[in-house]
Amino acid sequence: MFLQPARHGEFGNSVLELPEWFDPSLDVETADYARQQLRLWSEITLRSSYDPVTCEESPEVLTMDFLRRPSFYSTGRADEAAPHVLAMGNILLHSGIREGDRVLEYGAGFGRNALAFARLGAKVDTVDVDQGFCQAVEASAGQYDVDLHAYKGLFGFNPAGHDCAYDLILFYESFHHAFNFRDLIPRLHGMLKAGGRLILAGEPIVPKGQALLPYDWGIRLDWQNVAVMRLRGWMELGFTQPYLMSLFEKAGFSWRLHDDPRTDKARLFLLRKD
Repeated sequence: MFLQPARHGEFGNSVLELPEWFDPSLDVETADYARQQLRLWSEITLRSSYDPVTCEESPEVLTMDFLRRPSFYSTGRADEAAPHVLAMGNILLHSGIREGDRVLEYGAGFGRNALAFARLGAKVDTVDVDQGFCQAVEASAGQYDVDLHAYKGLFGFNPAGHDCAYDLILFYESFHHAFNFRDLIPRLHGMLKAGGRLILAGEPIVPKGQALLPYDWGIRLDWQNVAVMRLRGWMELGFTQPYLMSLFEKAGFSWRLHDDPRTDKARLFLLRKD
């Protein structure tokens, strides 16, 4: 299941075959369908129940250098770091953020994007379920003496404590961990100021008809993703673009796709609170 890089080519574009008990006819909006996805998660991860507090941890974070070589810098490879740097540039470009604005990033990890906004003079909050990542963000805030604060919590937690607080909410490679996404989307709308923006960047939002995602939402079936789930226990969802954008539209968002031919990590959806 877990392969050395030299063996990656052996598996190519292989995808997991859905088990016989999986019923593709279930309505994706129903509780039965959600339970079916949770059962699939259990079979892949060999865990009995999903709880983001215990299943989305990254304990190795505490052994890494928060300040000098966090995140993609720790790879020691420019070709692996470059897609993330390009993504950061695209996020900044389309954010519309100015000094004094308020930003919230969910699943910020080491907080590279959040720190960039804070160094521009924005007031920035991050929310992450992993305490190690929160410590990393606070370390960066202290190093640069910026208005950046980390909170341990789940997606949907509002550090501001009131609605209409934020000019921008950002998810970078994190929204696909949100199993409660249908409840989360209208909550995000309420947390934004009038005309506020929401960015989804580097997310697995794909056209219909992909072998790795044979439903409107659910666990991605490409072998790399399945291997990560078995190893980590994470929830790794994907969404078809028409389905997910329809949910945002119903919640009161307009949206636009900003593609990037250089890397999927820099591909982002810019959503605006109508």
